[in-house]
Amino acid sequence: MFDDLTNGARKTLAILYRAYTEKLKNNCDIFTSSIFGSSVSIQKNLMPNSTPENVDHWCRELHRNGYLNCLFADNIASETLLTDQAIREMENRFRKGAKEVTDFIAKLIP
Repeated sequence: MFDDLTNGARKTLAILYRAYTEKLKNNCDIFTSSIFGSSVSIQKNLMPNSTPENVDHWCRELHRNGYLNCLFADNIASETLLTDQAIREMENRFRKGAKEVTDFIAKLIP
């Protein structure tokens, strides 16, 4: 699982999944919880210590590997959506919940 991803893409996926689970806890529906907007929005709201270019690169990598559906405009991922595959694999990987996801993210931070 995740062997096909770089550490940056793994971290991005884990951050998106953590945000997805937080939205669900706040009574947001599944579809809306899986939407994250553009790579610039993801960088600004969820990954402020990364550059917009890097976040866009990782979104494209996740898209190529089936973890993120992206629509592209203006040469960036303009709309992003976690795939069922991503959610399923993250649910299986992080059965203990949000703390386990947070610990995983912390280990990937260089």
